[in-house]
Parts: sequence; C-alpha cells; structure tokens
Amino acid sequence: MHRLLALHQRRWEAWLDFSRARRYASPHSAHRGALREPMDIEQLQAFLAIVDHGSVLGAADALKLPRSTVRAKLDALEQEFGVALLTRTRDGAEATAAGVALAERARSLVNQLRSLPSAVRDEMNVPTGELHLRVPVGPPPELLGLLISAFRERHPQVPLHLSFAEDPLAQLPADVDLVLHFGPNLPRGPFRTQGLITLDEQLLASPEYLAAHGTPRTLAELQDHPLLIWRPPGEDGRALPMRAGGLVPVKPAIVAADVHLLRMLVAAGAGIGLLPNPPVPVSLESDGLVPVLKELVGQPCVVRLAIPEARAATPRTRAAVALIREMAEGTLGFLPPEDDAGELDESAA
Repeated sequence: MHRLLALHQRRWEAWLDFSRARRYASPHSAHRGALREPMDIEQLQAFLAIVDHGSVLGAADALKLPRSTVRAKLDALEQEFGVALLTRTRDGAEATAAGVALAERARSLVNQLRSLPSAVRDEMNVPTGELHLRVPVGPPPELLGLLISAFRERHPQVPLHLSFAEDPLAQLPADVDLVLHFGPNLPRGPFRTQGLITLDEQLLASPEYLAAHGTPRTLAELQDHPLLIWRPPGEDGRALPMRAGGLVPVKPAIVAADVHLLRMLVAAGAGIGLLPNPPVPVSLESDGLVPVLKELVGQPCVVRLAIPEARAATPRTRAAVALIREMAEGTLGFLPPEDDAGELDESAA
C-alpha cells in the first residue's frame, strides 16, 4: 500500500516539477520567474475532454461545466506550457502535436490519480463503490437479467450502473469499470482485454417462414427474400461475410445494431436475418430459428471484455469479471476463444 501511494505521489510531483520549470522559462509569463498557481488535475481533465469530444461545447456537456469554465482551464493550461495545445476548427478543435503528446501522458496520470481514493479502500479487498458496466445494445434480456441478479445477490453493497451503446468502445466515460464489446477492436489507451465467448454470425430464419416462402439454396435465391442484417461496430450492414473470405454486397430490408430486436423480427417471420448465434440457447425459451446457407455465409464473432488498466485491480471489477466468466463457462457452457483462454492480458491500442 505504501508503495502504491508513493508511486502516485512521485508521478504527481514530477508533473509539478515539469510545470514549474516551464513557468520559469515561458515567454508568456508576465514576469519571468514569477510563480503562478500550479497546474491542477481539473485543467488536464478539461483538456482531455475537449480532445475526446472534439469541442469545448462537447467537453462542457460531458463535464457538466459552463463552457467559459472549460475554456478558462484550457487557456490556463496553454499558458502553463507556453504552447498551443489545440487548433480551433470550424467543427470544433483538434490537438496540435504538443497537444497529442500531452494527452498521451496526461490520460494515464489522470486515470491513476482519479482511482487513488478507491485504491486505498481496495486494500481491504472487499468490493465497494459503484460498478459501471457498458454493454452493446440488444443483449438477450434473460441473460442480462441473470447476470444482474447474480451480481446483486453476491454483492448487494455495490450499486450497478449499466449503459448501452451501439459501439461500447466509442467515447468511453471516465467512470467505466468494464466493457463488453464485439470483435477485435480495442479502446484507446491502456486496457486489459480478453475474448469471452465466440459466436457464429450466420443466416437464420424461422421454420414457418421457410415453409411459406421456400429455403434459398444459392446467393441468387437469397436476394429474393427480405434480409435483416445485424450491423456490428465499424460496419454498415450492407454486405454478407462469406465463409471462404470476402464480402458480398446486398440490399437489406432492415439494418440494426440491436441483435435482440432483429432476432425477434426473424422469429416472427419478417425475413432471413444475419445474426450472431450462440452455440447454445441463451433465452429461457428457444425461438426455434434454423440456419440458412450455413456452409456458405457466416463468420466467427468474438465477444470480449475490456477493462481500464486503472480499474483492473479493484475488487468490484475483479468480482464482476469472475462472475461473467463463471456464467459464460459454467452456467451457459461457453468456452473462451482458443487464443484468449488465459488471464486477462495487458494491451494498449
């Protein structure tokens, strides 16, 4: 514990020493060598928020501060370093080369300083504080309900905050403890990531629909059916992945990021859907969907965990990860991807 506190103290003191050195040398100082108020963490937070949201207005909304306050903090920080950190554009603001360098170093420092109070409590190794979980839109409600109920039963002292996003990795809030996301994309910054389960993205239809409209045997026949396409992050939902590689353009009837909604529509007979399909049912009642062109169309789709490095060691995060793994591998019988079967690995995007 003493080593942890000493490490944070040394890093903060290094920033302050650097700040003082720049003040003495800065040509922007009213009196060279005059001592002003030292740079503080709120100035860095305001700067990082502008970089992340692309404008002072976006940063002010995210920080719940007046725009004038955010702008003042940015001005103070630029005066502190004696260089322009942002370039104003018609659409907002972009980081200069100096701003990029500052953001890279400041982000890790701010995250570590923000987590310092909880680090002291975490020495007791008891989950405390609020757990913030970010998930994709459209998980099966029954599965999500099981997870929430199990976590609340084990850790009733930890409030659980859930947020949903089409791309859970985009513009991550600073207070997120754990992110569930599809695919190989990693969020920016120091994170620990691991594959959780592998789903098979494939064409599915209800037996009733196929009995009424026929089962397509070729891609040409498939074009005669209404297609409901799942749109994962980074894709536009207008192409089918082929087992042999490559994509085939299509004109879907419906494109959506909500897997559960699309699955309900397919089960209701709205058409043939391209969806991530688990190897075992995840709903309390099976919807009876059957594969279509299974050997021709489809690809594996990995569900991953991403944990901010600054929060990876907290008891509440470790407790949540342990429960999710337990449910995936035990309750549901999923096996982790072969290349991600070990402990969470450290990685930086």
